[in-house]
Amino acid sequence: HTREKNHILTHTHKGDALTPLRVTFVGDLKNGRTVHSLAKVLARYNTVLQYVSPKILELTREFQDEVAAIYKANGFDPSGRQTIVSDLKHALTKSDVVYMTRVQRERFEKQEDYEAVKDEYILTSSLLDTYAPPHCKVLHPLPRVNEITVCVDSNPRQAYMQQAQNGLYVRMALLLLCCGRSDALI
Repeated sequence: HTREKNHILTHTHKGDALTPLRVTFVGDLKNGRTVHSLAKVLARYNTVLQYVSPKILELTREFQDEVAAIYKANGFDPSGRQTIVSDLKHALTKSDVVYMTRVQRERFEKQEDYEAVKDEYILTSSLLDTYAPPHCKVLHPLPRVNEITVCVDSNPRQAYMQQAQNGLYVRMALLLLCCGRSDALI
């Protein structure tokens, strides 16, 4: 998946290799394809994953078990590597990367069910400045709706614009490889 390659390129951990990268997923985790594939990729590395979502949009136990099996298969003890957290402020204090996703209206049969949860977790610059470590980066697969306020665009922790640009380059390189033009990559 090109999207996962892009996410990894954007949030390459530059810290101590012995310290786990702490990634917090926020939003519609039950239905989000990017969350599912990225969590599986990250479980191959020294990471700790936090899941923050409305109760009805939590990751399934089966999915968490699948991620635990990937940790184990890659030599990591899966204990304590995945945590469901309801308090975004608390989760931010323990995050190197915050991966925001939108609550997807199209996943709900009833408009009132969507309305009940769509604004449960909204990331603002004030929340980041108050609770997130200075090195924390915010990613998002885009497009966003209202889960990240526009003021975050100018926050130094914002990395989704670079993420989008990296996505363009990753896809261009893959197209060149598919067309037999790997010489053009240099």
